[in-house]
Amino acid sequence: MERWEGLALRVIEQLPRTAEWSVALAGPFIERRLGELLPSTALRAAFAAGEPGKECSTEATLRELLGPGDTLRRRPDGKPEAQAGVSASHAGNLAFAVAVAVGSVGCDIEPIVERAEAVWHDLLGNEHFELARLIARECDEDFATAGTRVWGVVEALKKAAAAVAQAPLSQGKRMIEFYSPTGPASGRYSSNE
Repeated sequence: MERWEGLALRVIEQLPRTAEWSVALAGPFIERRLGELLPSTALRAAFAAGEPGKECSTEATLRELLGPGDTLRRRPDGKPEAQAGVSASHAGNLAFAVAVAVGSVGCDIEPIVERAEAVWHDLLGNEHFELARLIARECDEDFATAGTRVWGVVEALKKAAAAVAQAPLSQGKRMIEFYSPTGPASGRYSSNE
């Protein structure tokens, strides 16, 4: 992985929401967007795509984010730990990992899948189901995308050891646009930190 400092980019034109993104560009994009929204957060993010039909390991993706003096360990339940705050998720052959120097962090990646309304309600619960409805309406997107956004945020909060029942979830400025990676991990995914 390369890291550039002092690089200044300018917008030439806005990409349509359905534009496909390279897996290699997704991590730096998330880092940049979160840096704009939360300047004091030194979050590092990386994605990796494995071979089609094979689950991608989060191990190498996490190690890529850690400093040379940090060691990655796994708890008995499989959750990664290091001196830095780390979290990882995978969906099919796509792996996503994040790290912060101080504190805890959580991430989740889920494929966007159409489900019956009753299934979404069972997955999200009343409050989060209504939030997904609001997001779908306000962002002019289908319910599967909005529901997956909310589900991903709840899962990321759990991984960050946040009390989900007390976590204030509300619709606000979109932190991360959704993308459809090309190549071996093509599909629609929801990614949340």
